[in-house]
Amino acid sequence: MDPAAHPAPDVSSHVFLPDGGELGALIRRFDWSQTTLGPLAGWPASLKTVTAMLLLSPTPIVLLWGERGIMIYNDAYSVFAGSRHPQLLGSEVREGWPEVADFNDNVMKVGLAGGTLSYKDQELVLYRNGRPERAWMNLDYSPVFDDQAQPAGVIALVVETTERVLAERELQGQQARLQQMFEQAPGLMAMLRGPEHVFEMANPAYLRVVGERDVIGKPVREALPEVERQGFIDILDRVYRSGTAFVGSGIRIGLQRTQGEAEEERLLDFVFQPVADANGNVSGIFVEGNDVTERAEAEQALRENEQRLRFLDALAKETARSVDADAILTTTTRMLGEHLGLSSCAYADMDPDQDGFTIRGDWAAPGCTSIIGRYRLEAFGTLAVTKLRGGEAFIVDDHCAQLPPAEAATFQQLDIAATICLPLVKEGRLTALMAIHDRKPRVWSACELALLREVTDRSWAHIERVRSAAAVRQREQCFLEQLEAKVAERTAALARSEANIRAVLETSHLYKAMLAPDGSILYVNATALAGIDARFHQLAGTPFWDSPWFSATPGMPEAMKAMTLRVAAGATEHGTMTLNMPGGTRTFDFSMRPVLGDDGTVVALVPEALDISERVAAEQTLQQLHKMEALG
Repeated sequence: MDPAAHPAPDVSSHVFLPDGGELGALIRRFDWSQTTLGPLAGWPASLKTVTAMLLLSPTPIVLLWGERGIMIYNDAYSVFAGSRHPQLLGSEVREGWPEVADFNDNVMKVGLAGGTLSYKDQELVLYRNGRPERAWMNLDYSPVFDDQAQPAGVIALVVETTERVLAERELQGQQARLQQMFEQAPGLMAMLRGPEHVFEMANPAYLRVVGERDVIGKPVREALPEVERQGFIDILDRVYRSGTAFVGSGIRIGLQRTQGEAEEERLLDFVFQPVADANGNVSGIFVEGNDVTERAEAEQALRENEQRLRFLDALAKETARSVDADAILTTTTRMLGEHLGLSSCAYADMDPDQDGFTIRGDWAAPGCTSIIGRYRLEAFGTLAVTKLRGGEAFIVDDHCAQLPPAEAATFQQLDIAATICLPLVKEGRLTALMAIHDRKPRVWSACELALLREVTDRSWAHIERVRSAAAVRQREQCFLEQLEAKVAERTAALARSEANIRAVLETSHLYKAMLAPDGSILYVNATALAGIDARFHQLAGTPFWDSPWFSATPGMPEAMKAMTLRVAAGATEHGTMTLNMPGGTRTFDFSMRPVLGDDGTVVALVPEALDISERVAAEQTLQQLHKMEALG
């Protein structure tokens, strides 16, 4: 039924209706005789009163009259109805809104029974514009009584809240996303409120840094008491008072991350950002930053490794031409002591009785006393004896804190507070010692221990070569003195023999190297360097597979890289390879094995190669001869 298609009835029946806008006009023209309400003139007074009232209201109102819920509404409701208007006017509510017929059926039952209903942000799916739309509304339903005071209809106030609901949900979604970002952010974040800097929020990254402590709702000085004496509460107070942000870069902070344990030093980049309220007054401080401890430690390790390689190269150059063991040790202790900033560095030989040892040489920093002399090993304690005789390093960071009084007194008499002592054990016997000392307590780093090990190993290996060479020269001289009277042929033969002995003793015929677990070159012996006519400093730190031994052979760098990675994972490789070398094509019996640390992890890789080119060539020649004989 189209209200606009019917001519207006007798105007005398309209006297109860106000102007009422568009709907007032439509109601006047509508043929109500086609509905259960009948003509306007016959409407009961209660129906006329309610109709007049709703037409004057700016709020969307719809009247559902009678058992069928005949719909009468105002202009505001027509806007809500969308394209369903004006067909809704005079229609039955269950048919006018068929998609929510069940909902309206309940409304009619409750209202006609004299009850009321109220819904806040009620969600309904309506076909207002030819397609389903989700809409949210505040709905209030009340019964309307007829002239006999009986429920005859239901009046509904309809306020659409769709825009607000969607806006609130979008805001909630944004807040949820922000909260998720806050929770998942890799950087540490926290919100502090008020002049006491009470923790309002802290994300997981922040809690991990402070040791998963329960900080929410507590002032900083209570939640993290150790930071107050470090000055951080004073900084927060200044930021809160001044409203000026504080930016910290690489700030060291001690945090008691485990209850009852010592404070752990962390390195942080952070910002204390003041947060203002609606009046522009500082109400809190937002903390944002990053724990850069691991990054700083990695950078420091890289710098230390570079310094170590440069130092080892310089030490090798300085001692390369030395032919005297004491001269080598004197240079080594001086350079090592200066490089590490020590108070002294010394070397000693064990006495035959395995108890006494004699410090034959040392280097002492300006203002420090030399400790050259003879000492009893037992005076330094049972732990020192056990470790050194077992081939282990004896390490003390602070003798007062770590050693019994009697043993600490021995170190104190030598003006030594901290030490690392490395043993040289040969054939099960402790034969020599090398040690670094500091007159102040010092926490020795793994890098310092590793450097001392490498320097000690290189020095003792060099000394062994020097002593072996000296012994060979001494034997040669003895042979020459004894054989002066012999014929020239015997003398020449003896000289050639002695020369061969020196060559064997002084230079290994194997190509040898040592690699870091990532395949970078740490050490190469003279035989291997001679094969490519290179100096060690040109190769140090470069990937093994990119070295001149393999670069001229097609496909070999890739194959060698794959082999290195397998050995770094714990495998041992062995085989034969043919390489294009500066002097021509050479064939090698090649092997590579891993070196495991105390914890079973791979700490280094050791490649070795034996040049078997001549043997391979001879075998090939022999095979050719056999073939010729067989054809023969």
